[in-house]
Amino acid sequence: MKFSSNQISWLNILVFSVVVLKAMLLLVIFPWLLPKLGNSFQAGLFPDGYGDIASNLVAGNGYRMYDDTSLTMLRSPGFVLVLAGLFLFFGKSLFAVQVMQLLMSLVTAAIIYFLANRLFKTQSISVAASLIFLFHPGVLIAETRGGIESTLMLCFTGCIALSYLVLDHPRWRNFIYFGIAFGLTMLVKSSVAIYFPALMAIALWRKPKGLSVTTLLTRFAVAGLVSLIIMLPWIIRNYNISGQFVPTMTVGGLALFQGAYLVKNADSEKDSYVLLNEAADKQIKIAHEMNLKIHEDFFPQFYSPNDEINYYNQLGRLAISDYRESPWLLIKAIEHNSWAFWFQGRTERATILNIIITAPILILMIFGGVLALKVTSDTWILLVALFAFIAPHLLILSMARYHIILVPLISILVAVSVIHCWLLLKTRHLKPNELSL
Repeated sequence: MKFSSNQISWLNILVFSVVVLKAMLLLVIFPWLLPKLGNSFQAGLFPDGYGDIASNLVAGNGYRMYDDTSLTMLRSPGFVLVLAGLFLFFGKSLFAVQVMQLLMSLVTAAIIYFLANRLFKTQSISVAASLIFLFHPGVLIAETRGGIESTLMLCFTGCIALSYLVLDHPRWRNFIYFGIAFGLTMLVKSSVAIYFPALMAIALWRKPKGLSVTTLLTRFAVAGLVSLIIMLPWIIRNYNISGQFVPTMTVGGLALFQGAYLVKNADSEKDSYVLLNEAADKQIKIAHEMNLKIHEDFFPQFYSPNDEINYYNQLGRLAISDYRESPWLLIKAIEHNSWAFWFQGRTERATILNIIITAPILILMIFGGVLALKVTSDTWILLVALFAFIAPHLLILSMARYHIILVPLISILVAVSVIHCWLLLKTRHLKPNELSL
């Protein structure tokens, strides 16, 4: 796409203004505002144990949550190493993490711009998609915390962009690039795992010109091998300390157990954080029943890597047993998590706010998806990516903050709706197939 000098000048002014406004919101306004909302959004925290592991790593205590517990496999190292690098130079500074996440957000917005332009070749949609992402309230809240969301958004959106590169130009090196990106994303969080076979299925369905099925499968096998090589140091490390195969992280059993507990007690009218604390208390009792020496916490830690593996595997088995004994509970879990993934907050107040913000976005996303499919079948990659990430969360613990990872993709579809409606208001006779004009 070529731009005139006036367009370039306009874009420069827009980019500068957006960066300044984003920085003010992320570094000043939201850090001031969120603590006033109570504990609804866990402002100013390093959640989920990543910060604890990074701190011990920098202190020379090894990859563990507490200096007196064993080396852990609770969290995979992708985000931990990012935090550790920042802690090494700036100390445990939330501000430094927020600045890093601002930069990640800007890079993600650039990828969104080029993704939207690849699909629709319409500058207004590309700009709108980037802006919707940058100023999405959920994204801004996530970026103020020392959590995994910004890093995972960048990695997963990069994988989607490389997916189009693989299908548009199915050269060996592009499959290798995709394999590297996917391996790194898996080291951040393994909930993206289903996307790889889903993309392979799309590629076999589309079958890029000039490639046989055998050649295509071979190149995806190479991409998978590259991803495995990226993950191999972590897998080997886990085997060395435990003697067992742990490809990603051990926390999966806990997420399954807590998800089942929330579903069983969904009608109790208690806030979700209360139910999670109850589940955590029950987890501690289970550890004592197993006669394990434990450091009691929301994410229990142990004094032997094998105790950690056995414990978290046991939590997973207990949840699966509940689902096997009651198929209706499984159906209820899918039904509940389909809703909770988009709206469930820690408190009733947070849930209501999530509904107010997210419900209109979901409506626009669905409408935009329908419009986008009429313009290009390549939209299926976005839709499959959305489903691939959502699917595992239908059986494990689901909260509204989990869908923030998908906002980059959602923003593109919402932008299609917004621009279509805007043009429709202007012209009164716009047709869906005129969207790209």
